[in-house]
Amino acid sequence: MNLFLFAILVFLLVFAFGYLPFIRKLASGPHVLGRMTALAGGFLIGAALLIALPEGFEVYLHAAEGGDFSGRSGWVQPAFIAGLAVLGGFLMMLILEGFGFGHDVHEEHHDHSHEHGHEHINHPEGSAKMLVVGLSLHALMDGFAIGAAYALGELALSLQLALVILMHKFPAAFSLSAYSLHERHDKKRSMTDLLLFAIATPLAIMISGTLFSTIDHGYIGLMLLFSAGTFIYVATVDVLPNIHVQERSRETLWLVLAGIAAMVILSALIGVLVPDGHLH
Repeated sequence: MNLFLFAILVFLLVFAFGYLPFIRKLASGPHVLGRMTALAGGFLIGAALLIALPEGFEVYLHAAEGGDFSGRSGWVQPAFIAGLAVLGGFLMMLILEGFGFGHDVHEEHHDHSHEHGHEHINHPEGSAKMLVVGLSLHALMDGFAIGAAYALGELALSLQLALVILMHKFPAAFSLSAYSLHERHDKKRSMTDLLLFAIATPLAIMISGTLFSTIDHGYIGLMLLFSAGTFIYVATVDVLPNIHVQERSRETLWLVLAGIAAMVILSALIGVLVPDGHLH
């Protein structure tokens, strides 16, 4: 698989979905996006627990216990370091969110004709800059995860992660454009926001896919575990608020379960179709 062509494909798909708010307004946008987010949350949970965590632990622990990993510490157990990598990914997203660099646009931003009775938490009023930064940073982390899988030479793993990340990026790109258009009132600046977000993941794929091929596999395993931590944070933060809203809890639950089930089925199919597929 050509890394450059794959990165271009990711850019085009994310940009195309994010461009939709520039050409039309969807009457039921907020509800549709809420459902898409819940479904994508299920995909992320499945990806974190079924793919990124198991693969990351296997790659890292194999390298560390084999004695040929230069990053191994003699006084800290490898499993503990692996756990720290997962925690690091989770904490990074938490800290960014705490400082206002939101990773996603919640659906209330799209419905400005109704009063929701609460404030918009952690999204600066009148400005999309911090939101674009937060989304783009998360998009970079997604790209690093795909690049890490590519560096391992695992076709099935790369396809699984790419599928999950795209599922999450579609509603995020749409939401970013809609929110930016509303806040900026300037299509050119909003288009710049979308371009920055759309290019982040492909850029990270190109950089990490090239650089990671020259480093110990143990570090690649830690990158996968770090990405798993970001997946867990994003999935839970996206989904949990609606779980606690009585009129949405059942629908959110079923959509999340559907996303997890779809991830299990698709992962199994990819594993069957490309059991020993290699990228190099």
